[in-house]
Amino acid sequence: MRWSSGDGRTLEIRKCIISITGYLHRVNRLTFDRDCEHKMSLQAKLQQASIEFQNLQAELSKVVEARQKLDAQLSENELVKKVRL
Repeated sequence: MRWSSGDGRTLEIRKCIISITGYLHRVNRLTFDRDCEHKMSLQAKLQQASIEFQNLQAELSKVVEARQKLDAQLSENELVKKVRL
């Protein structure tokens, strides 16, 4: 059924369509904004985890280096002990 331009019902339908269209645009914008915030939140968490991992790697490297030095000192001490006996 086609409504004529002079029909009050046509104007009412157009207003409803415009209102619904505006609502859908707002919902889409909010969804997009929420998705962006969620992605930014995940990105920040990932960045923080990456920094913590790098710090742990640096600490592990220092511990391994210290352990190697201690192992070398122990080997040297055992060698000196054998030579003295």
